[in-house]
Amino acid sequence: NQKLSSEFFTFFSSFGVLLTNTIIEIAITTFADFEKHHSDDTKAQNIFIRLFLLKYINTGAIFLIESNYWVLKDIYGSNSQHSSEFSPAWFNSIGVTILLIQMGNIFLAHINRLVNYFNFKRRLHRSKHVPKAALTQDELNKAHKGPVFELAYSYAQVLSTFFVCMTFATGMPLLYAITAANYL
Repeated sequence: NQKLSSEFFTFFSSFGVLLTNTIIEIAITTFADFEKHHSDDTKAQNIFIRLFLLKYINTGAIFLIESNYWVLKDIYGSNSQHSSEFSPAWFNSIGVTILLIQMGNIFLAHINRLVNYFNFKRRLHRSKHVPKAALTQDELNKAHKGPVFELAYSYAQVLSTFFVCMTFATGMPLLYAITAANYL
């Protein structure tokens, strides 16, 4: 029963990190719209720096929380044993969490781009097969205009994945393959 609750906590903490990364991205986007940037470049630069730092800290620092057994004991009432960093017990608990987070990033980081792509394809199909979907040339041009590529978000995701991989991949070589899959 305790092993099952430990595995559930590991999965839950991985899911929590992924959810927190998504909330961070939404919050930074919302707050960047309220800031008075002089250009789109400075806005994108600020978004990139904040996203990269917060995602790296959130994704890479999860092991600090799980390694400190007194935090778990005080907050959650867990009786988990303390494992020193980078020991076999550490890899069985925290290493699995880091792997799960990186595997979740493979899918979660690309969902928004996939939705934009399928909306673009739907607009193209609709403008081609439904005559009243695009009555003017301007509407037709907008239908054929592809989704906006936000470099700040993509670059922050790539760099945070790379930094987390380089931080932990010496002890977990599977992270190299997961990181390569994230870049596809």
